[in-house]
Amino acid sequence: MVHIYIAFVCLVSIMPTLTSLIVSIYIMKIVSTHRKQLAEEQALCHPTTPGRSNSNTMIRSRMRTFYLIFMMTVFTAITLLPYRLTSIHRLIANHSSQKDCLTILIFWVMMYMIYLNSIVNPLLTVTVLPQYRMTFVNKFFFLTEEQNGHHTTTTTVAANGVNGVGRTSL
Repeated sequence: MVHIYIAFVCLVSIMPTLTSLIVSIYIMKIVSTHRKQLAEEQALCHPTTPGRSNSNTMIRSRMRTFYLIFMMTVFTAITLLPYRLTSIHRLIANHSSQKDCLTILIFWVMMYMIYLNSIVNPLLTVTVLPQYRMTFVNKFFFLTEEQNGHHTTTTTVAANGVNGVGRTSL
C-alpha cells in the first residue's frame, strides 16, 4: 500500500510541480531575451512614433503576467516540494528516526508552508497585476467604478448590449 501512495504522490504532486517549474524557468529565459531585444529596438526608434505608447503598455502588462506566473510557480515549488519529499522520506526511512523532535518540527513547518502558499499566491496576483489590484481596492474600500473615476462597465454594457446580445459583427 505504501508503494501506491509513493507513486501517487510522485505522479500527482511532485512531477507536475517540477515540470511547471522547469517550463516556467524556460519561459522566463525566453521572456528575458525578448525583453532585451525589445529594449534595443526601442532605443533605435523614436519615442514619438505613433502607437508606441500603447505597444509599450501592452508589452509591460504581458511582462508583469509572465513575472507573476514565474513567481507563483517558484513559490509553489518552494512550499510544496519539501513537504512531499519529506513525507516520502518518512515512509521509506526507518521508523526510529521519525520520533526525533526536530524531525517532527520540520515536518510540521513544511506542512504549514503549504497553507502559506494558499495565502500568498492570491496576494501576489493582487499586488502584481493592475487589473486585479484595482478590483481588489474597489471591493475592499466599497467603491463603485463611478466613484473611482472609471465608467467602463456602463459604457461596455451599453455598447455591447446586455450579456453581449445585440452585438453586430463587421
